[in-house]
Amino acid sequence: MMAGSPFALPRSMTAAALALLFLRNPLFGASSLGDFPRIVLWAWERPEDLRFLAGRKAGVAFLAATVRLSGGAVHVLRRRQPLLVDPATPLMAVVRVETARGAKATLSADQREAVVFAALRASRLPRVLAVQIDSDAASSERVFFRAALTDLRARLDPRLGLSFTALASWCAGDRWLESLPVDEAVPMLFQMGADAAAIRARAATGGLAPECRDAIGLSMEEAGVPRAGRRAYLFSREPWTESRFEAALRTVDR
Repeated sequence: MMAGSPFALPRSMTAAALALLFLRNPLFGASSLGDFPRIVLWAWERPEDLRFLAGRKAGVAFLAATVRLSGGAVHVLRRRQPLLVDPATPLMAVVRVETARGAKATLSADQREAVVFAALRASRLPRVLAVQIDSDAASSERVFFRAALTDLRARLDPRLGLSFTALASWCAGDRWLESLPVDEAVPMLFQMGADAAAIRARAATGGLAPECRDAIGLSMEEAGVPRAGRRAYLFSREPWTESRFEAALRTVDR
């Protein structure tokens, strides 16, 4: 596990920037996922300056930690890159869970506890109003993730929302997400392969599984679908800028 702050801020950052990042949101404690903005920018493991969202109805889902499971081992990498946001911008902490394909994870109770602990720790970061678990769970790992999400929901502050990203195929005929103890499942409508066009068409007409109809995950680099009132999580391979954000809005609200 990496030592230090989850954000490992460079020493060159000013005191004002530190205050901007860690100042608590006065709305904390009165919010829920139902109140979370309908436009959310994913901020992955790179420096991001999202202060241009000030006054905009948008939130930020930032990578807080990555949990890697390999054999019986657990490696937790906390965020190392700076994130600058306006004090009023709602935040969602994302915990990415990766399982090794070589040294296949044992998916033990200790590993499940490590995932839950990492998510609980992320949930206590300043101004966080929700937690999102991000994973490409294989069929053999579904029991593990269902148990982890159940444990997390039971121990998570009830004021906080719980989100779970989903491969698009899980929402187009595969119903394992049904009855998961989460507030939303987010179908990732990008990097989908040969069935991409068909799945996007189903998403655009409300044809995905019921548990996948309240949110969508879209990429700036690929064709998307109108959000139609759903919460839209937007991914960009390049750092976010105000102009890139405006372009994304035009895409999902067309």
